[in-house]
Amino acid sequence: VWSGEASTPEEDLKEILHTLRTIETRLQAIEKKLDLLWSLRPDFATLMPEFSERFHVLHFAGEAGDWATAGHEFLQMKRVAEQLKAIDPQRGVLLESFLAPFFTGMQEIIADGDRARFLTLLDQTTALCNSCHAAVGSPFIKVSLQPTVSLRHPHIFTPSQMAAGHKHGHEAMEEEKEEHHEEEEKGHHEEEHQEKDKHTP
Repeated sequence: VWSGEASTPEEDLKEILHTLRTIETRLQAIEKKLDLLWSLRPDFATLMPEFSERFHVLHFAGEAGDWATAGHEFLQMKRVAEQLKAIDPQRGVLLESFLAPFFTGMQEIIADGDRARFLTLLDQTTALCNSCHAAVGSPFIKVSLQPTVSLRHPHIFTPSQMAAGHKHGHEAMEEEKEEHHEEEEKGHHEEEHQEKDKHTP
């Protein structure tokens, strides 16, 4: 049976304040970790090269009649497309809509082993990829099926000027992160005002 003396209100308040400070310190540490994870998360610019590489391995596999490899690369492209949609829903849905003919038609073509239809759809898909790049403000990124280009960055390089206001990767992510923090701060201020209103007679 506990026989100690009851604590005073001042002691209770001191203990509560100590607990609150501990919680605040831990929350700040968690926030720093979340900020780090946010900065390390992949974005469209980091995942698109993988998407391109899968597309071109698919191309070479289909040309060689290696339909097992072509089917594998096609499924991997669908996986990356889902990741892109999760990371950036707006652009992910745009990519999905532009490449709808590819995603709906390629699986059947691979299953049939139809090389002629395969190559036709690849040409059409390349044009759709370049249209999508133009739609998001990157018309200078022109995908090509030429066997001499890099698999990971299969672009046609031509003389051009740097596009004004063009942003990629972490620059765009930093802006998004700042907007996210601003929304959080706004939410905290609104909660504080609501709490004050509750206690105001």
